[in-house]
Amino acid sequence: MGKICSVDYCERKHASKGFCDFHYRRWRRSGDPHFSTVNSHAGTPVERFHQKYTIKDSGCWDWNGSARVSGQSDKPSYGKRKYGRMFVDNKTISAHRYSYQIHKGEIAKGMFVLHKCDNTLCVNPDHLFLGSHEDNMRDMVEKGRSYKRSGEDMHTSKLRNEQAREARALYGTGKYSQSSLGSKYGVSQSVIGRIVRGESYRDA
Repeated sequence: MGKICSVDYCERKHASKGFCDFHYRRWRRSGDPHFSTVNSHAGTPVERFHQKYTIKDSGCWDWNGSARVSGQSDKPSYGKRKYGRMFVDNKTISAHRYSYQIHKGEIAKGMFVLHKCDNTLCVNPDHLFLGSHEDNMRDMVEKGRSYKRSGEDMHTSKLRNEQAREARALYGTGKYSQSSLGSKYGVSQSVIGRIVRGESYRDA
């Protein structure tokens, strides 16, 4: 039989720090593996964060809370991907970005939090690292998730969330004008303008 939890009478499989996943999360929240809260929505954001993931054999902390779907389901090589999210300080934040902040520090403006494990639901800070937009695009290519638009897509007037997010990031570098981005994505300059001003695709 493999290693089990160190808590008396618990026979669950060991996950981390001598505890099973259940008791490890309690220990992370309060320093006491026996600690529990009745209401999973109560407590500080950090306490709520540590209630909403499961530790896998891979080392990933898979998010069990609310999640959003990103990506293009009609592109097999690109695919839909889920990102955890939570409500902190009256706004919604990606769970993996929040994990990076509470474990490693603030995230500089314009920087992305990337996954070493390529599991977008993972919130293990040891699996996360910071990167620029260029790093993010390179990471997508290296992991086989890049999307090259076809001629049909070049003439559509509506962008997908991932494309809008990319357009906003590219504009933020100062290297692209709204007009050039409109040409790149096959939309008008006014569409790009609304995106970069946050008037449309706000959730992208």
